[in-house]
Amino acid sequence: MVREANNIVDFLTSTGYVQFKADGEAATRDLYAAYKIWCEDNAENPLSPKSFSGFIAQSADTYRLEATNNVYIVSGKRCRGYLGIEVLMRPTAL
Repeated sequence: MVREANNIVDFLTSTGYVQFKADGEAATRDLYAAYKIWCEDNAENPLSPKSFSGFIAQSADTYRLEATNNVYIVSGKRCRGYLGIEVLMRPTAL
C-alpha cells in the first residue's frame, strides 16, 4: 500500500495535471483520467479506479479536499467529486 500511495502522491504533487485551488472542483472520473495520463507519461502502472478513489477519499483532509456529490461534468450530469482541486488538462477520453 505504501508504494501505491507514493504513486498517487507523486501524481498529486506533480505539475501540469491537477492544481489545488480553493474554488476548484473535479469529478472523480476526471481525476482518475488525469492520473492515468500521468502514469503513462511517467512510465508508472496505474492503480485501479477503486484503489485510486479510496486513497483520495482517505487523504482528503491532508490535501484539504471536500468530497461532494454535486460536481457537474461537461454533459451537465451531476457526479461524485471533490472541491479544492481541479484538473488542468482535459484528456480526450473525457
